[in-house]
Amino acid sequence: MRASVPILRVLLLTIAAAHAGCAGEQPTEEASAVPEIPRSAEPSGVPDASEAVEAEGMVAYESETNGAVQVNSVSANPVDYFDVLKDGERAFAGNPRLLGGAVEVPPGTYVVDVNRTQRSVTVETGHKTILWTGDLVVRGEPESAYWYPVQGEERTLSANPPLLNKARALFPGTYTVFVHTSVTVPDHDLGAAEVVAGTTTVLEHRLE
Repeated sequence: MRASVPILRVLLLTIAAAHAGCAGEQPTEEASAVPEIPRSAEPSGVPDASEAVEAEGMVAYESETNGAVQVNSVSANPVDYFDVLKDGERAFAGNPRLLGGAVEVPPGTYVVDVNRTQRSVTVETGHKTILWTGDLVVRGEPESAYWYPVQGEERTLSANPPLLNKARALFPGTYTVFVHTSVTVPDHDLGAAEVVAGTTTVLEHRLE
């Protein structure tokens, strides 16, 4: 019996060492990996705000006699309109169309107007010409102030100027932007702003 005591101690020490080794083991890479969560897709028809789109494109259109013109907006809920002109006259019946819509017209050359910014397009039979605008917005205070863009000598707006923090759609180009705060204060010149197709250009206005 006395000879068996050392053997029993050795067995106990061996078992204790085995348990200690298991407790110190690190989880494997497979066990600790976190599954990747896929990103959701961009909303259909609305470009990624960080990337420009082609300002003009063409797709097939189901007509054997006519073509069409479509003008897209950055916003999913646009508030601006477009017109299609032929020799200075509207080339379709009814009122100007909300951005995102399309009008069918005979083949030919037209001028497309958005807030007094214009593009000349050639419409082909069985094809739809697609144009993209960009958004321009001035952020700041007071919210009662309004802003307006100028290109050359003309304000490029077909309606009342927007208040601060409200965007307007324009065709791509360079515009000089002014902020009107009061009849007793000269309009503040914010300088030049570059509008890019499919993106939003933001300017800041701060009270001095």
